[in-house]
Amino acid sequence: MKMIRNEEAQNSMSEHKKLEPGAYVGTITNVEDCPKGFNPRKPDAGDYLKIEYDISEGPYAGNYKDLFDRYGFWGGVFYRSYKEDNINMFINFIGTVEKSNPRFSWDWSAEEDEKKLIGCKIGVVLEAEKYLGMDGSEKQKMKVKKVIAADEVKKYGKKPEPAVIVVSSDSPEQIEEDFPA
Repeated sequence: MKMIRNEEAQNSMSEHKKLEPGAYVGTITNVEDCPKGFNPRKPDAGDYLKIEYDISEGPYAGNYKDLFDRYGFWGGVFYRSYKEDNINMFINFIGTVEKSNPRFSWDWSAEEDEKKLIGCKIGVVLEAEKYLGMDGSEKQKMKVKKVIAADEVKKYGKKPEPAVIVVSSDSPEQIEEDFPA
C-alpha cells in the first residue's frame, strides 16, 4: 500500500459535505431484486428490492456519487419489501414513484420491471441514525425514514430527530445483513 500522509486524508474527508436530516429530491440509480432464498445463509430472507439513489437537486446533488468516488462506498440505499404482508406499503411506494414521474407507469404483469425504476425521481426524508461503531464510539449515518413525491420535498419542513439504533458493527455488510427482510 502506498504511504498516505495524514493531512491528505484529513483534507479529503473535510471536503465532502455531510448530509443533514431533512427532505431531498433524489433519483433512483440502481435497483436489485432480492427474491426469497437469494441468500443461502438466510433462506427465509428476501422478497424485497434494494434501491440505490442519489440526491439530484440542491447543494447536496451528487452526494452519494461523490462519496463513492472518494471512498468506494454507496451510501444512498433503502429497501422496499414486496412480501405478501407488506404489499400495501409496496403499492404505496410505486404510487409515489408514479406521482413523481408522470410518464412512468409500473407494469404489474411484467417480470423484472424493477429496472424501469432507474432514473425515476423521488423525494426522500432522511433521519440521522446513531449507532455504536466497532471501536466503541458513537457514529451517525443518514437513513431513509420515508419516501415522498418529489414535488412534496419543498413543503416538507420538519427535520426528523435522530433515531438511536445500536449496531455492533460499522461494516456495511453487517448493517445490510441486519436488515429485517
